[in-house]
Amino acid sequence: METIRNWIDQIQQAGIPLVEGFISYLPHLAGAMALLVLGWFVSGLVRTGMVKLVRAVVLLANRVLARGGNFRLKLSPPVLNLLSKLLFWVVFLFFVNLAAHNLMLTAVSDWLDQVVNYLPTFVAGGVILVGGALLSILARDVTYTAASSADLPQARLMGTLAQAGTLVTTLIIGLDQIGIDVTFLANLVVIMVAALLGSLALAFGLGARLFISNVIGAHFLRQQYQPGQRLRLGEHEGTILEFTSTAVILATEEGRQILPAHLYSELPSTLILPREDKEEKEDANE
Repeated sequence: METIRNWIDQIQQAGIPLVEGFISYLPHLAGAMALLVLGWFVSGLVRTGMVKLVRAVVLLANRVLARGGNFRLKLSPPVLNLLSKLLFWVVFLFFVNLAAHNLMLTAVSDWLDQVVNYLPTFVAGGVILVGGALLSILARDVTYTAASSADLPQARLMGTLAQAGTLVTTLIIGLDQIGIDVTFLANLVVIMVAALLGSLALAFGLGARLFISNVIGAHFLRQQYQPGQRLRLGEHEGTILEFTSTAVILATEEGRQILPAHLYSELPSTLILPREDKEEKEDANE
C-alpha cells in the first residue's frame, strides 16, 4: 500500500510540471492559431483584391490603348489564377513566420526568417518577369501595326522578333534580380543577337536593293504625279489609280496593272495631258 502511494506521489511530482508547462504554453499556442487564422483571412483578401486590381488595370490599359490603335492586353485566367495563388501563399508565409516565433520554434523560425528576407528580392524578380511578358505583347502589337501600316513585308515576323527581344531582356534582368548568375546567358544572347544582326545586314545588303529602289521610286512618283492623271512609263500607259509603298497601279485597256516603282528611274515617264489641255496649249502657241 505504501509502495502504491509512493508511485502516485512520483507521478504527481512528474506530471505537475508537465501540466504547468502545458498551461503556460497555451497562450502561445492560442496566439499562433489566431495568427494563422488571421493570416488565412488576410491572404484571401489580398488575393481577391489583387485579381480585381489586375483586371481593372488591364481594362483601363485597353481603353487607353484603343484610342491609339488596335492594341489589347490579354491576361489569361490560368495565369491570373497562378499569380493570385502565389501572392496568397507569400502573404500567408509571413503569418506562419510570426506563428513560429510565437511558438518559440527556433529552428523553424530561423529558416522562415531567411525565406521571408529573400521574398522581396524574389517578388521583385517575378514582377519584372510578369511586366516584361506584358510589355513584350505590347511591343509585338505596336511593331506589327506600325509595319503593317507602312506596308512592310514580314510585319508579323517583325512583331514576333520585337516580342522575343523584350522577353529575353526582361528574363535576364529578372533572373539577375532574383540572384541567379546570368553572365553565361547574357553572353550567349549577345552572341546570338550579333549573329542575327550580321545575317540580317548581309541579307539586306544582297537582297533588299530592289526593295529600296522601289521605295525610293514610289516616293518620287508621289511627288510628281497624282491619282487620276494619265501616265506613260516606258511602254506602259494608263490612268493612275493609287500608289503603294513600292509600286504604282495603273488602269489600262487590258485591266489593272501594277508596275514596280523602280521603273521610274530606269524608263522615261510622260504625263499625258487631256485633249482639252492640249487644245488650250495649241491655241496659246498660235
